[in-house]
Amino acid sequence: MSTATAERQTVIPAGTWTLDPIHSAVTFRVIDATEFFASVNGRFQEFEGTIEAGETAEDTKIRGRIKADSISTLQEQRDAHLKSPDFLDVSSNPEILFESTSVEPTGDSLRILGTVTMTGAPQEIELDGRIHAAGHHEASDTDRVLLSAQGRLGFGPIDVDVSIDATALRS
Repeated sequence: MSTATAERQTVIPAGTWTLDPIHSAVTFRVIDATEFFASVNGRFQEFEGTIEAGETAEDTKIRGRIKADSISTLQEQRDAHLKSPDFLDVSSNPEILFESTSVEPTGDSLRILGTVTMTGAPQEIELDGRIHAAGHHEASDTDRVLLSAQGRLGFGPIDVDVSIDATALRS
């Protein structure tokens, strides 16, 4: 049995929240309609994140860290190429970092602006976020917030659609 808010929230409840990697996912999709004429879907297996939520969305900071070497597209040869200096260069850049610069409610969603640092190069990103539920999970005696966010990153000549589905636990 759980006690969760029924209506959609646009503010993450105040407190410190930590991503639950078992119930969260960081995925991506690339559609290359030029050279390879193919789509590639993948995910990162190892990541962590925290949300420091204030009383308002504007007082909220979101940070994330992804182990770049944990990329998986379910194709070993492609994964090795993505880890190489041609793409992520994981030997020199072992982490992909995210830090929000602002979190703003917009209707029933959140506009999350931030910086992603990948291959040592920071780049701005805008994420469209949604809070799906927030409340107390009685079976585990934890407070939880369920949220998702999507955005697009430029990576050389291609665009990468990024998606985060997160369950965060109050610390």
